[in-house]
Amino acid sequence: MGDNIDDNVWDGVNEVDLAKNVNSDDDVDSTFGSEEKDSKELLLATDSKVLKSKQKFAALKESKKAKAAAASESSKSSIIQLSEAEMVFEIDRERKTKTQSSFTSKNFFYPNFSLPQTKSKSKKECPYVRALAVGLPSYKKLLQNPDESGSNRGSPTVLIICASAIRATQIIRSVSSKIIKCKIAKLFAKHIKISEQVDLLASSFYPLATGTPNRLLKLIEIGSLDLQKTLIVLIDYTPDIKGSTILTMKDVKDDFYTLLDEHISKEIDHIRLALIKG
Repeated sequence: MGDNIDDNVWDGVNEVDLAKNVNSDDDVDSTFGSEEKDSKELLLATDSKVLKSKQKFAALKESKKAKAAAASESSKSSIIQLSEAEMVFEIDRERKTKTQSSFTSKNFFYPNFSLPQTKSKSKKECPYVRALAVGLPSYKKLLQNPDESGSNRGSPTVLIICASAIRATQIIRSVSSKIIKCKIAKLFAKHIKISEQVDLLASSFYPLATGTPNRLLKLIEIGSLDLQKTLIVLIDYTPDIKGSTILTMKDVKDDFYTLLDEHISKEIDHIRLALIKG
């Protein structure tokens, strides 16, 4: 009798166990579902952060481009170029004597700065390189791959005349950023002895030179510099903080006009000039 087991009792136990198992499975499904939901929400939150970061980066990039373009346009608008006739007028107007020079508008050229220099709106303009592109279309070949023969030494292809050493240095930086491989002779007095410049011009050919009137005159007078093979002379006409230019500065203008009338004028058959406001 002790061996007989009531089936109803076992069935009840089985139903309880089954119910427990079912509830346990529901808990697992519920937990898994909750974790899956949390994972999805986390992914969505992460994607949202990434998207916001990308949007912020894109906005900053566009802002930077806009500022660069605005700076470029401002640079363009600040470059006021004179016509050939106006250049002659300005030069003759500031002379000490009433005698007009032998220069005419045919000796000057007009760099049209209204034309775009490059497709990139973010690149800063260099008025001196732009002038070369007009006055000397083959300037890249002549300046970057020059004829190194000894006969060319001391006679630069391009000469840029500035009122001060500081201004010359600024122009050198601007030009160097556009014509990277060009050798440029620094022909001004600041921190450079004239003996060093004599050796410099004698030892190698410099297709481009920039200097001040006084130092250029001294180098010409001692025979280290000549303009026999010079093709372009750019005269920096940018006013200083007082509004004075190379044509009006007391300590500079006399040397400039001497250089212009006694030396540049003698080579005017092969030299083209331009007054540049940069």
